[in-house]
Amino acid sequence: MVFNKLAPHETFFLLPSQQVEVNPVQTNDNIYYNVVDFPGNYILKNDLQRHISQCGALIYVIDAQSQDYDNACGKLNDLIKQTSQVKPNLNYEVFIHKIDSDLFSSDDAK
Repeated sequence: MVFNKLAPHETFFLLPSQQVEVNPVQTNDNIYYNVVDFPGNYILKNDLQRHISQCGALIYVIDAQSQDYDNACGKLNDLIKQTSQVKPNLNYEVFIHKIDSDLFSSDDAK
């Protein structure tokens, strides 16, 4: 949504990332950073030190339309264990994506 300049309702049909993508972001002369997008099935073990040592925050996105929540949460748990050994003060954010679809029309479902 951010890099394709799409409205939120246009993101329901986006395909998952297929490869590691680096997107540079510069909001002004003083703020510049890279967003590194990893596919959901990517194994970070070989690149862990290289990517995480320079990372300030790790954003983990769970696709709400996927019914495999337990697996996604398990992967997040493993990822936190691995990355916290490399960078103990790393910030973690978890986003639940696509929760505003018809599958989650009621508050109980959300």
